[in-house]
Amino acid sequence: MIRKNDNLHPEEGDFVLAFDTCAAYLCVTAGTSDRHSSLVQPGANRSSIDLVPAIQSLLEKEDRRKPDYIIATVGPGSFTGSRIGVSTARNLAMLWDIPVAGFYSLQFYAQSLLSQYDAPFLVSIDGKQSKFYSLLIADS
Repeated sequence: MIRKNDNLHPEEGDFVLAFDTCAAYLCVTAGTSDRHSSLVQPGANRSSIDLVPAIQSLLEKEDRRKPDYIIATVGPGSFTGSRIGVSTARNLAMLWDIPVAGFYSLQFYAQSLLSQYDAPFLVSIDGKQSKFYSLLIADS
């Protein structure tokens, strides 16, 4: 289980591994605030196959054996994708003895819009089966 970790505050220069396995695309990034490498590829029904090789590839590209922190999405989105991402993040954090934190993908989408809107706004994604997942941002 990934728990909210209020003590997780990567500092400038810390090497962070972050990934999202909850959506139709597998998104993995590794690096610092100044320099990073990313990989985005179709991920529907493939996260269990592609996530670890993608992580290995980015760590090799950045000439690192392990990150300082791991950050992974915990949803909303694909239930199986969420389980794959959370279990991979937890297991790698235990293996490497590093902190891990989870975030909601809607927080990520909202963060990219905060500087563009002064008024409250709603971020939503299609949850399939006539459902939507939404996050209301009341204070920017």
